[in-house]
Amino acid sequence: MSMKCEADQRIVDLIDELLDKEVVDSDDLLLRYLLCEINKLRDEIIELRGLREDVQKLREESSRNRQAIRILKDRRESYGDEIKHRVESMIKLIEDYGGAMESPSIKGMLGLSKDEFYRALCFARKSNCIEVFTNPKDRRSHILKLRVNSDQSTISSV
Repeated sequence: MSMKCEADQRIVDLIDELLDKEVVDSDDLLLRYLLCEINKLRDEIIELRGLREDVQKLREESSRNRQAIRILKDRRESYGDEIKHRVESMIKLIEDYGGAMESPSIKGMLGLSKDEFYRALCFARKSNCIEVFTNPKDRRSHILKLRVNSDQSTISSV
């Protein structure tokens, strides 16, 4: 318990002792007014203590949220590294096969799911590493061709 909470508790206890005495039955209007004001002060102190506890809980919660946000950012960045690795593997594979390949062949050789392949394809397209053409033999697949000026450095810079 903090020093402020201990001081607040001592004040509340003193006020309770004062209100418990037989002075409350007095006919003195000034004394009754003072006791009423003291009672209001006691209630405000109790409310203030509750607000302090709420503020402390909110600080702890915001700290946990900041940590969760940091974890999510780290996870997002590591996901980017995974995509970069897939694109690099895709480019090496296309280079080994003469600079152009069909998308189902690449997907099968790299062992990627449809979604994983699509994300890697979009990333490679955005980083200007490959060109994508519709396959004239099979309209559902694509032909991926390396750009003439593509470097591995463009992948790491994106």
